Amino acid sequence: QGALGALRWNHKRKYPKAGWSNLGRYRHQVKVSYPVAERGKLHVLPLHKKICFVTQGWYYTDAPQKGYKPTQHVVTSLCFSKAYTHRLTHTFIEEEVHQLEALAPQIRKWFEEQEKLTEDLEEQDAG
Repeated sequence: QGALGALRWNHKRKYPKAGWSNLGRYRHQVKVSYPVAERGKLHVLPLHKKICFVTQGWYYTDAPQKGYKPTQHVVTSLCFSKAYTHRLTHTFIEEEVHQLEALAPQIRKWFEEQEKLTEDLEEQDAG
């Protein structure tokens, strides 16, 4: 029984305590109070009617010492949500948007390569 007791499932490992310890798992994610009270103008993307807007968000970094609360950083963030359900899908901070802008030519090149590959595969399937 001693060996079986060690292998038994421990519910405390799966469900962490409430409070600051829950932030340890996804502390790097940008959080936004949603639905947003203060935001910029809404923009609707034409193809799938996704909604995008700019608002204030925050993320946490590690605490300076054990026993202290993590440091909260407030940042401007670009958010995307679904068209009809308005569920928040993506949140990007300003630095990530600048990195995406720098990668735009490379991303366009990837799309062109994928389109060529798709055309080749369609020809193989037809023939």
